[in-house]
Amino acid sequence: MALLKNLLRVTNFIFPFVDFCYILQLEEYSTRRYLVALKKFLFRRNLQQRQRLVLTQRIKLTLFLSVAMYLGILTSIYIFTSGTTALVSYLGTTILIPLIVALADTVITPGTYLLKKRIRASAQRKLKNYKNIVTIVIAGSHGKSTTKTFLYELLRYHYNTKMALRNINTPMGIADWINKELHGGVDILIAEIDTYWVGEITDSCHMLRPRHAIVTSLGEQHLVRFKNQEELHQALLETFTCTTIDGLKLAPRELKNNLEKKGLNDIIYVDDIPYYAGRKIETPQLSETQKKDLSLALRMAEEFSIPEHIVVDICSKLTPPDRRQVQSKMHGFEVVDDSYNISFETAQKGITRAAELAKEKNKKLLIVTAGIPELGKENAQANTKLGQQMAITANYIAILKSDFHKAIIEGIPKKSSYSLYPSIDDFWLATESFPKDEWLILVQPELTDLYY
Repeated sequence: MALLKNLLRVTNFIFPFVDFCYILQLEEYSTRRYLVALKKFLFRRNLQQRQRLVLTQRIKLTLFLSVAMYLGILTSIYIFTSGTTALVSYLGTTILIPLIVALADTVITPGTYLLKKRIRASAQRKLKNYKNIVTIVIAGSHGKSTTKTFLYELLRYHYNTKMALRNINTPMGIADWINKELHGGVDILIAEIDTYWVGEITDSCHMLRPRHAIVTSLGEQHLVRFKNQEELHQALLETFTCTTIDGLKLAPRELKNNLEKKGLNDIIYVDDIPYYAGRKIETPQLSETQKKDLSLALRMAEEFSIPEHIVVDICSKLTPPDRRQVQSKMHGFEVVDDSYNISFETAQKGITRAAELAKEKNKKLLIVTAGIPELGKENAQANTKLGQQMAITANYIAILKSDFHKAIIEGIPKKSSYSLYPSIDDFWLATESFPKDEWLILVQPELTDLYY
């Protein structure tokens, strides 16, 4: 087994088709972002450390076409060259494999576009046939999944309610889920929608035809994919402009001035403290961030007249989705698992929440972090600010050696208060100096291999 594993590593080193298909997949099949990534990864090999390539139909086709192109080039070299020239050409062709992968994906893109269009059209027709379904869409820089989960719990005992599980929030992901999972008899469909470019949420809404909408936040997540923060917010606010005129449109009160300046005057603004039908709802098990998300879900639930005593009972038992400021156990340590969130704002709030819990439990706080990606030029100092907050709040910091580790360190004045680790697994292997009964650990995202 070890021999086979080593053989595969050597083969992948010489013919790195899988590595560069992996990068293409992590970059959401964006040719522009893939080519930018090549500046960093062109001469690196065996990149799959934190995740693995998912063998989707598109990846299988890209791999097949890439190898076919490569073999075609080798055949041409064999036919038209010889001697030293042939040898140099063979070596040069190997170096070109990353570009061959990009070319193969470019060749199949028109076909995949047409296939995606058919799948989305099929989902749209299916929803049209279910005329009585009320669709609620939820967008925002962060808080989408938590708000979706809370709203689902509030509605599902009185209505046949469906929501896409996990992080399904792109037009294609939603369409595929509808075609496979949505069936007759559903009263309410809750859909989380996200965006990587202007117009993507419009595409989702064109298919979903939402009756009601929630925007949870306007932050900086995915900012690097947009020209600036204004364009990112424009993309997120398509959620409201694509919702029916008489539908309920909700946003946190903190966005009121911003949205009114943009001419959005039919929004209902919700306070951060959870209320239902005028009654304050007590949820001591939730963080302040989660209570803010619950407030939006509760206001939407009022539209469906859920009995108050049922709401109170449900809220007393609510737990957030996995990896979103969730208290759990890891390797014998008590931890706050915030390893899903990659927003600067939620990272800050997660640190504050973990510090409060550590104080309550009379424990020291240790933070494991790799930093925040996709911040863009407008938030270039965010990771340094994160380091500053951690230096004040935490007793010790474990920094994963991502692309952002130097920026984090800039914010930490004392070198003795942090250590560097290649990966989160390396950190867990080195925790013998931290007694389990003395430390609370906040786990932030390790990030993908693109950031190492």
